[in-house]
Amino acid sequence: MGTKRSKHIDLRYHYTRETAALGIITIDGVSSLEIAADGFTKILNSDGFNRFLRYHFSFGESSLYNLFVL
Repeated sequence: MGTKRSKHIDLRYHYTRETAALGIITIDGVSSLEIAADGFTKILNSDGFNRFLRYHFSFGESSLYNLFVL
């Protein structure tokens, strides 16, 4: 089971695994582009940041220009 300090992790893991096995929940992978927090917590180059803005905020190229230049 692990140590007393990690018991809560074991319980959460087993609960999640059991509910997924019963079909109560589904576990899907998510691409990094779809995780909204990544744009605020990871270092992105300008292309990555522009992709982040377009994906999450539906900015077009002209909107990006107005947002950062004007």
